[in-house]
Amino acid sequence: MNNNLEKRYADKVSNMSDLEIVNNFNWEALGKGWTSSRAIYLSCLRSEIIKRWGELDWFKDNTMTMKYPIVLVQNKLIQMNPSGLKKELSQLAIEF
Repeated sequence: MNNNLEKRYADKVSNMSDLEIVNNFNWEALGKGWTSSRAIYLSCLRSEIIKRWGELDWFKDNTMTMKYPIVLVQNKLIQMNPSGLKKELSQLAIEF
């Protein structure tokens, strides 16, 4: 059953737009409950993020930190972690 659920979640996530990925991550970051199906969904979400944006600083040891929300700026995912935000933003050339 979990293989079927994993395939359904992987298909669903792979068909999401970049904005939908960001919104779903941020929504899940608010979640407090934990179930096996949520773990499978988050694993599929993480895999899709890696597929689109590569390994990120907040992905370590086959996990991802969901303590802070993420934003997409110039096709780069940035986690709104106060300690690393200034560094992340300084690497972008943003023109106003």
